[in-house]
Amino acid sequence: MFNETYLTLIVNSDGSGSIELKEWLIGKYVTTYKASWATSRHGEYWEYDNSTLTSNGSW
Repeated sequence: MFNETYLTLIVNSDGSGSIELKEWLIGKYVTTYKASWATSRHGEYWEYDNSTLTSNGSW
């Protein structure tokens, strides 16, 4: 049986990184959220609903 949620988190030694959240939907994993950030701690995020981008922003 598949997990309902799959999370990938990458944190690099310089403080940059990324995160991606996928959920099991209709027989496959689809991305629901992802974000990435630089060593400056500034970054960008994307939110999806059924593979459609619904929100995007930065910090």
